[in-house]
Amino acid sequence: MKLTEKSEASYGREAQIARLKMFLDGLNLSEINLGGSSMGGYLAFMFAHRYPNSVNKLWLLAPAGALSAEPSEFMLALEENSNPLIVETEHATAGELARLCFFKPPSIPERFKKVLLDRSSRVADFNRRVFEEIFDSPLAD
Repeated sequence: MKLTEKSEASYGREAQIARLKMFLDGLNLSEINLGGSSMGGYLAFMFAHRYPNSVNKLWLLAPAGALSAEPSEFMLALEENSNPLIVETEHATAGELARLCFFKPPSIPERFKKVLLDRSSRVADFNRRVFEEIFDSPLAD
């Protein structure tokens, strides 16, 4: 599948949890060690919540959805209907995203910024859809 070819499958939380469960069942795995970072951490946590007897150990690195006492810059941006994870313009650059993600952001050469911006802008609508489907889908017990 090319970068510009995106699946029409649902990326909602429930659909992704169900796909992971079907995958594990297909491999006849009854108990796993599961890990994820960012949005994957959120989904790993939600899977463990839904199927606690299927998860032996859970590893989460900066899981999306984990809130702090004070809202982060990222959460404040989301509240203003701006998603820093969706990079579409030069103003919303990879450098700005790196500033939000790293305590000490790495230097990104201009040449790479242009490539990242081009790639990110081509998939922005798809990324927006995935983000909205995951966090807007109701959580069924």
